[in-house]
Amino acid sequence: MNEPSLASLFFRHGRSGAWAGAIAPLFFLLILLMRSAALAAVCDASQICAPDEDPCVIDTTYEIEEDCVLDFGSRTLTLTGAGSLKFEGVSLSILAGELVLESGGVLDGDGKGDGGSVFITLIDGLESSGKIDVSSDVTVGTNEVWAGGNVVLDGNTWYANNENADTSDGTIHLVSSAGAISIGTVLDASGGSAAAGGDIELEAEGRIDIQSKLDVGGGEFDGGSISVESSNDIVLGAVSLIANGGGSGGYGGNVTINAGADLSSEATIKANGSSTGGDWSGDGAYIDLTAAGTLFLIDGDIKAKVSIHRGN
Repeated sequence: MNEPSLASLFFRHGRSGAWAGAIAPLFFLLILLMRSAALAAVCDASQICAPDEDPCVIDTTYEIEEDCVLDFGSRTLTLTGAGSLKFEGVSLSILAGELVLESGGVLDGDGKGDGGSVFITLIDGLESSGKIDVSSDVTVGTNEVWAGGNVVLDGNTWYANNENADTSDGTIHLVSSAGAISIGTVLDASGGSAAAGGDIELEAEGRIDIQSKLDVGGGEFDGGSISVESSNDIVLGAVSLIANGGGSGGYGGNVTINAGADLSSEATIKANGSSTGGDWSGDGAYIDLTAAGTLFLIDGDIKAKVSIHRGN
């Protein structure tokens, strides 16, 4: 049996008489204020957590409606599976000691107009089983993370792609200044059916381990760029790195992998140019795998070709 709502109790017991007539407007004003508070925009960390609350846990949705900086100092910021920050069409900067995105937690800049951009600066590291999305129908945003510690992604796809045919893609840029980067989630900056691909950049002082797909493929136009650079080892698992051009003449994008120690690859790397036939096609891409130590090509496939022009 369903419990009666507050409104139903009010009208059941108070709908007759002067008392009901006087109280009813105040009752509905209270309801409107409660709804307004639930949807209120925030633009300061203190509107989300008390200054001494560590970790700061987000388990609901907050709207960011203008360019904002959320400064949590040295505290840990955690988004639970029910937590999200929505920043469509604006720029959101997050400063924190550490960021944890649990499965289902979302930094959501996905826009039907312009996509939002997020710039994250962390004293320590990032652990994510959640998602960051800066996709758009018009202008795709930027997803940029600067971490002092390890960056570990293992969960939902991170998007910086378009949801419209003629929109070119954005950027996913991850930096660990003193730690390692581990990629166990798809990074998607691919282009729409009439657009170019975006850019994915990974930089770390420590080891970089890629065990999931990176995609900057173009739609009708050129592929984007993938850049992976470490002062230590780089490991490419049995995954795909895609920077193909598309359509009737899209050029392949560039793929650069630069290890300060050993580089081990089982990956399939594709940066092909595109042609639908005739006398024209986009060029194949430039693919560069460099290691200061030993280069291990264990398996996989590396292609930068088209039917007419070939890359290096």
